[in-house]
Order: sequence, then C-alpha cells, then structure tokens
Amino acid sequence: MRVLMTRLSRLLTSLTHLGSRSNLLLTRSCNIEGATKFLLSKIKELQFFVGESMHDDGCLVFAYYKDGAADPTFLYFALALKEVKC
Repeated sequence: MRVLMTRLSRLLTSLTHLGSRSNLLLTRSCNIEGATKFLLSKIKELQFFVGESMHDDGCLVFAYYKDGAADPTFLYFALALKEVKC
C-alpha cells in the first residue's frame, strides 16, 4: 500500500507542474479514493508491471483476471498516459 500511495503522490506532484491541466487534476483527484479502495480490495489478485527502466517515476500498471476470463484486465493511471491521435 505504501508503494501505491508513493506513486500516486509522485504522479500528482508531477502533474501539478503542468499548470494547464490543473482543472483536470482537481476533478480526477476526487476519484482517487474510490480507485484506491478498488485496488486494495483486489490486492491479492493484482499483478504489477513497471516500465523497462524500473525507475520510480515510471508508470505502474495493474492486471487482474475477471471471473472466468482467460485474458487479464489491465488498469492504467489515465493521467500518466500520453494520447496519440492517428
């Protein structure tokens, strides 16, 4: 749990430096409690993935299997993703 909270606080700190997305940050930060409760309820089922660099500032990805599913469901922090339009 300490690792999760550390990553969330680092993500929020890095996003506050962006400035232009501060309104988005405020609306998304209200949902952090719900997401944290969901992740903690599934902590024994979760698999954790990090980037190739294994750096602390890198993205953290969670995976779990829904009931009866053969393929995992991956969970990403939406604010940590870069949007690419094709």
